[in-house]
Amino acid sequence: SADAHAEVNATAYLCLYLPRKHRLSFASYHESSHPLGYRVRGNEPQSLLTGASGRSILAWLPVEEQAAAFARGGGAWQ
Repeated sequence: SADAHAEVNATAYLCLYLPRKHRLSFASYHESSHPLGYRVRGNEPQSLLTGASGRSILAWLPVEEQAAAFARGGGAWQ
């Protein structure tokens, strides 16, 4: 929530899985004022293969959906 964000001054975000696209999107976020804070691009579909948010979603998907996400690509190594 905005109150928790204000209290600790840390980036907080709500990340959604987009199953038809095998992507994620940051639907809502509050960024920290720290110069080295974590930054996200809001409301823009992004690969599950890049970053901890995507990989944490990927880890809980059925094997078939994981394979589809890898087939789609978009990881840092590509």
